[in-house]
Amino acid sequence: MHRACRCSAALLIAAGLLGVGLTSAAEATFPEIQAVELTLSNALFQTAEPTGRDADLMLELERIGGQWQLVIGVAREYNVSYHLGYVQDAAVDERSVALQVNMRIMADSWVPGGPATYRVRLARQADGRLEGTFEGAFKGKAVAGRATGILFARRNVMGEGFQPVQPGEHPRTVFRKSDLPRLREKLKTPFGQAAFAKMSGPVGWGVQYQLTGDGKYAKLAQDEVAEIVFKGKGCTAAFAPARALGCQVERVAVALDLCYDAWPEGFKRQVITWLRTIATRVFCDPRKISLSANWNVASNHVGSLYAGVAFSGLVLWGEKGPAPPKPTPPTLALEVPAAKDYTPGKGVPVVPLEPGVVPRKWLATAAIPEAISTDPIASVQGLETLRPEAGTAIKLEDYELVFQPAKDDFVSAADNTINIKAYMGNRDTATFCLYTVLEVREGGLYKLCNPYSNSGRPQLILNGHRLADGQVVRLEKGLYPVFIVARMLLAWGKFQPRLEAATDKDIEGAKSLWEREGNDYKARLAEWEMDVAESRRLGGVNMEYIKLFRAGRRAMYLLYREAVGTGGFQAEVAHYNKDTTDGPNRYATAYRHCFGYDVSPFPDITHYLTRNAFVYIYPDKGRPWAQDINGSVRIGGSYFAALFPIVPDPWKPTMLWAWNRIEGVTDEASRPKAIEEDPAWGFVNYPLEMEPKPPAGILPLTWEAPDFGFYAFRNAWAGGDDIVTQVFLKAHHIGGWNGPNAGTFRIAGLGKTWAVGPEGRERRRWHESVVWLPNDDHYEGALGRLAFLKTEKDGSGVVTVDLQDVYSKHPKRGLYAPYGGARHDWAFEDSGISGLRSFGVDYSGRCGAPALFAIVDKIRGGHEKVWLWQIPEGESSAKQPQTAPVAIQGNAFTIRQGDATLHATFIAPAAVKLAAGTRTMQIKKSAGHGAGKPMDVRFSAVFAEGGDEFFVVATLQRGEPPAVKIEGKGLDAKVRVGGRLVAFDGQKLAFE
Repeated sequence: MHRACRCSAALLIAAGLLGVGLTSAAEATFPEIQAVELTLSNALFQTAEPTGRDADLMLELERIGGQWQLVIGVAREYNVSYHLGYVQDAAVDERSVALQVNMRIMADSWVPGGPATYRVRLARQADGRLEGTFEGAFKGKAVAGRATGILFARRNVMGEGFQPVQPGEHPRTVFRKSDLPRLREKLKTPFGQAAFAKMSGPVGWGVQYQLTGDGKYAKLAQDEVAEIVFKGKGCTAAFAPARALGCQVERVAVALDLCYDAWPEGFKRQVITWLRTIATRVFCDPRKISLSANWNVASNHVGSLYAGVAFSGLVLWGEKGPAPPKPTPPTLALEVPAAKDYTPGKGVPVVPLEPGVVPRKWLATAAIPEAISTDPIASVQGLETLRPEAGTAIKLEDYELVFQPAKDDFVSAADNTINIKAYMGNRDTATFCLYTVLEVREGGLYKLCNPYSNSGRPQLILNGHRLADGQVVRLEKGLYPVFIVARMLLAWGKFQPRLEAATDKDIEGAKSLWEREGNDYKARLAEWEMDVAESRRLGGVNMEYIKLFRAGRRAMYLLYREAVGTGGFQAEVAHYNKDTTDGPNRYATAYRHCFGYDVSPFPDITHYLTRNAFVYIYPDKGRPWAQDINGSVRIGGSYFAALFPIVPDPWKPTMLWAWNRIEGVTDEASRPKAIEEDPAWGFVNYPLEMEPKPPAGILPLTWEAPDFGFYAFRNAWAGGDDIVTQVFLKAHHIGGWNGPNAGTFRIAGLGKTWAVGPEGRERRRWHESVVWLPNDDHYEGALGRLAFLKTEKDGSGVVTVDLQDVYSKHPKRGLYAPYGGARHDWAFEDSGISGLRSFGVDYSGRCGAPALFAIVDKIRGGHEKVWLWQIPEGESSAKQPQTAPVAIQGNAFTIRQGDATLHATFIAPAAVKLAAGTRTMQIKKSAGHGAGKPMDVRFSAVFAEGGDEFFVVATLQRGEPPAVKIEGKGLDAKVRVGGRLVAFDGQKLAFE
């Protein structure tokens, strides 16, 4: 089940969306938009038969003004492609949802696709979820299973008077055309002048062009974009090449938007072809870009690239284009007759058919560098009966192509291939047409060999008959015109269209191909009918751009849910979490300003800034600081510049205050410091007219990010002595760098850190404040599950995490779905060990100290347990860092830093063995330079042993800690600390 399904109906209404969808200029009001998110469990399988342990299919359905739109699907456990479909039938009422969805499951470089149909029946639950079942077929096999989802309306979040972007309107990304008068006034301020002086690069120059109207800035942007598009400037890197490419794709797309009315049409077409080429590879063939990249949307490798192609779709949305061409029907018969009464025209070669041999003579058009919008595999645009001669000109979309006799070296006889790289001018992209006539001197069975991929789409027409790769046909004696139209997004090493000899045995295989082709044609025909209606409604827009827009938006939605999650957490460790959302952050703001609603209806990316700012401590003097618990919380000016416009309005004055504090802004003259990291977006989004306000009374004292299981508790918004406690459950699969840290915690307060942990990407269980089982082989990297949560208005709270999966055996197959949050129960392997952790913090002061902490670890089974509290570093020498002093006194330890102490007492085990110090562990480096090589890792901690259960209370204070009195034994004990009583009821802690 997708995590979104766990959100309440109230949340869906409060954070829901009203959108404009794909509105035309004639529409005065927003149409009604209804969205459905579905997950079909075990809907796709790679094996010959369904296994019951197959891939989930996640679908996005949308209905605008009563008309169902294109369906976008993702099945990450099946393959890496994005899948297209349509709603054939639907019935939605207050109680239920019934749908029939037909999908075209797209192949990738390794896993084939095919048509799929699903009949879905769902009941609407009181909390807004959809629960039900589905039946259907994929690869000719019946499938059935559980169906879950949500249904919501898209709602306007921009306020009354907002006008959505219209087709053909530019600029639309960094700002809208209607914003220019206000921004030109802003440019006259000292802040505006300082920002303008720092702008550079394609986006900066594009903003300068829009602000001034001076074409020299558009030319600077054009020249730099040409370096990127034609020469690959900055498009690769030794590590994470997809990330480098993504940054450049975003810059090119946004610069195209900003300079749309200034760049030459021919140049714009080349830029658009490049953007579409990258997008096709990303959505259908990503490993053509990088074999080493992690293609999960939550990975730092690819977040920026998904954002880049999403920006491409956003910029091209609504641009005019040819009417969607009707799909070319397939040939679903064995017999293909020869041409009747046909005499080849001037210059047309007639070549004897030789089985297995590529025809040696052709008419060929010039290979234009642009890629047509229409997929030739779907449609040859009515050219099935074309019989050109030398000099014949045809029109393909906006391009004129002329047939001329190909050169003698066009085909390499030695390699039996068309020399396609030379023909394409050593470019990666091209559109071309070929024509020849085969003379069949002896009739018989033949099989077409004309393979295609997502990046190479050559379609062959034999005497007016569209044939598929591998199709068997019976030919008679006579002439057979051969026409090929191809769209290439990658230069192949070989191109070998040919007919091979076939036998009667091949006919059986041909029949299954006919069935597949027939089903594909039906799906394409239905999709075409939908495209035609939508194109007309929008005044003739290019539907390929609309599909790019929808796929890009889908990728961003997945990233906001899978990488960021409700509460704005962003779970990849170290600095990589900032790499992942660098690009998606700007897209979120641009999208809202275009359409008036958010990509995701949930408080995820909109809460990213505030979630990070929440854990900072803001001393009266000096820079604010914060602890990392599962990823860097460093938020610089570029993140504020990107996300500030979509922060919830009540919090904006406080986020401006945090922006200023973190970037060192102290007065009006120093405001440009806030935007040094991104002067273009910063100039637009820094609010000169807003009064910054400190957080007290505006932000809460507790923060919940439930998808990933992050909970933060702070005692005040008062200054440098504030206490901030963080607990991390690791409750959802993390698609990027992560560590075995379910149940860990961090504590900072009174100006110091008190419980720490690793901050890099190399993390181990013993490096966290958890219970470590050194002699048990268990699934340390598994997820924790929330068992109990209680928060108080004063910042106090209790959270209990079920760690059953962490203590289980390593699964033979993935226990968690890469997208959607599903747990595969069939993959769980019991180790005989189970456990939970309950963590509580009390800021009431009734214990006699500013903060009281309690931790219970209840574990059954397994061998030795080592309870760990990671010690912070203290004063450091030049030669070696020193840890904060720790004193052991019987069943207690005290960490002292200056005049502050953290004093902890063990209630269980009764005969606890305590030690404190620094240890060194040897690990193998996971990735990067020196991957696989051993490396030593030092860590300092309090080590507690002596039992299976642990019950600890601790206080943080200046001066002497309050006395601790224990009544009872073990986990059943009642512990009195000052005026507070702490107890554990078997599942959760309580403060009384």
